[in-house]
Amino acid sequence: WTDGFWMRYFLSGDIWAKEAAERLTSYIMTRFLKGGEDFMRSLWSGGERSLGWPIVAAMGTFESTGDEKLLKMIKKVVDFIDQFTSDPDREIEEEKGTAKNPIIWWRTALEDGCKPFMLGVIMEGLERYHRETGDPAAARSILNLARFLIDVMWLPHQATFIYEWNAFGRGHRMSRPHSLIPLFVRGIGYAYEISGEKIFMEVSEKAFHSCLWTLYNPESGGKSIGMIGRTLGAYVTMAEGWIKRDYEEYVDSLQESQGKDFIWSYEKDGGIKKLLE
Repeated sequence: WTDGFWMRYFLSGDIWAKEAAERLTSYIMTRFLKGGEDFMRSLWSGGERSLGWPIVAAMGTFESTGDEKLLKMIKKVVDFIDQFTSDPDREIEEEKGTAKNPIIWWRTALEDGCKPFMLGVIMEGLERYHRETGDPAAARSILNLARFLIDVMWLPHQATFIYEWNAFGRGHRMSRPHSLIPLFVRGIGYAYEISGEKIFMEVSEKAFHSCLWTLYNPESGGKSIGMIGRTLGAYVTMAEGWIKRDYEEYVDSLQESQGKDFIWSYEKDGGIKKLLE
């Protein structure tokens, strides 16, 4: 992530934090521009978050500097994700990797081994990129990922999600952790923002309320706590906007009273007595 470096720089003026963010971003750009599509496929096939983190990190620097070159690099990653999530079965059946790096088994988004919290990393990166560019490829990917989460991973009676789809590890097969919901509910919420499909709002709100009890004792580790604070806060901001909008629409829907004013007092100008005569 670069967000922490940039926050430190803006809050304290620490030039070393700024340099660290810039160097980290430069390293990420170099790796992705040199590696090309084969490099991205290799990362993606082993865990989808491996493409999510670079987008999040690069967007942190873009939001801080406005460097347009970063958007061009991110666009390459976004287009790859869009292509894969549009038809993941086709991508896996047709893709064998390279002679040097053959793909033997995919453990990735929308396929066996898919984990919601990893999709959350991708969706945050895609959201931040989409907010800046409006790129339809990013929007399509977000909606495809959100629909998979609801259609395949959502457990309505427990108000949570399967930890891993077709889990290879036995310990994962019956894991239904509410504690991981804060890491990806934001993505489902943003799917509602860009589509207006009520199912995204309804499921995300139910999931949000079902996970709140876990915040009394959050998992240890800076990564989990950092993601919870950032992603859940962003979701709450969106949800508050929906509540405000719905209330305003309710008020606007009320019919204006057509009744005539009258005076309740018996003494003043005849009051109600005069109306009854």
